[in-house]
Amino acid sequence: MLTCVMTLLFVAFFGTVFSRSQRFPTSGTQCNYKGKVYEDGERFMDDCNRCRCVQQNVGCTRKACIDRTPCTYNGTVYEDGESFMEDCNHCKCRHRNVGCTKMACVDRTPCTYNWNVYEDGEIFMDDCNHCVCIKGNATCTKMACVKKSPCTYNGTVYEDGVSFMDDCNTCKCMHGNVGCTGKACGDRTPCNYKGKVYEDGERFKDDCNHCTCVQGNALCTLKGCLYDIK
Repeated sequence: MLTCVMTLLFVAFFGTVFSRSQRFPTSGTQCNYKGKVYEDGERFMDDCNRCRCVQQNVGCTRKACIDRTPCTYNGTVYEDGESFMEDCNHCKCRHRNVGCTKMACVDRTPCTYNWNVYEDGEIFMDDCNHCVCIKGNATCTKMACVKKSPCTYNGTVYEDGVSFMDDCNTCKCMHGNVGCTGKACGDRTPCNYKGKVYEDGERFKDDCNHCTCVQGNALCTLKGCLYDIK
């Protein structure tokens, strides 16, 4: 009689139903439920339902549980409720079935051009022409490109379009040929004066006189210098 009263009170309080069919021979007040042993008072889950062992009886809620079986899609396993992408479409695993949107996806095939791989929509250069990868095909402009040949001038190599100096003249490398201005450059011969070498155009002093090196010749003023006599 006491056991029946306790069972009714537990049902009224927890909203659960005990099943005598789940009672198996155990030691003490333990419960044996679906092949597992639970201690008296122990709470546990049976799928989405909450259960409790009370004096060898198991009481569980009776909610209808949703199927949480995972989905296998194109060889990949997704958990129930998991969302993922299939190309441009959104997919979701629901109770072992996969549902996807059905948008028409744009072809994203990459392009192989001159042994290089470019992504769909990528813009790149082929010499002076502009190219774009569209659905696996590379489309390029068809401009006639000017040859970019370097120049060799006085033993030095210059890239096409590079400017440089040759003495007082300005030169430029254009398509493998060097063009220079034709200015007559002055003689840049240095001067050797009293055992010293001076560059062309360099100014220096000789005692009280001022000198300038001009095309290999030292030109000096001819002032009479005063000396202290002791």
